[in-house]
Amino acid sequence: MRLDLSDLHLFLCIVEAGSITQGAMNAHLALGSASERLRRIEADVDVKLLERHPRGVMPTEAGEALAHHARQMLLQHKKMRGELKAFAKGLSGTLRLHANTAALASFLPGKLAPWLQAHPSLHMDVKERTSLAIIQSIQAGIIEGGDHHRCG
Repeated sequence: MRLDLSDLHLFLCIVEAGSITQGAMNAHLALGSASERLRRIEADVDVKLLERHPRGVMPTEAGEALAHHARQMLLQHKKMRGELKAFAKGLSGTLRLHANTAALASFLPGKLAPWLQAHPSLHMDVKERTSLAIIQSIQAGIIEGGDHHRCG
């Protein structure tokens, strides 16, 4: 079976419209192209997916099964894209931060708590390190940030 997401989208457009013509328009395809893809889909799965009538189409039992799975797959694809976009925009993921003892004890708790609350999809991996190790880790690209706050 070689169905791709475009095939699934087209099939759902046809099922939801109850018409190959209207489904093709909703999928932004020419009728000939949509008809050919539909023929290829049915040939590929080796089962009739639509009952053709003078006033449109109705899914067969196999067509209903395909429509059900197509909806789930397209929804999952949409969720995946949204999640990946959040990573791309820096709105999701893990921020690695090293801090020295003074920063961990006095400065960071008051700053990190409201920041983390404002960014619930981001996670913070905070580790205690010496100031020199922090600078070296940032330069090496091992961590995204560091604080070597000095008390006094």
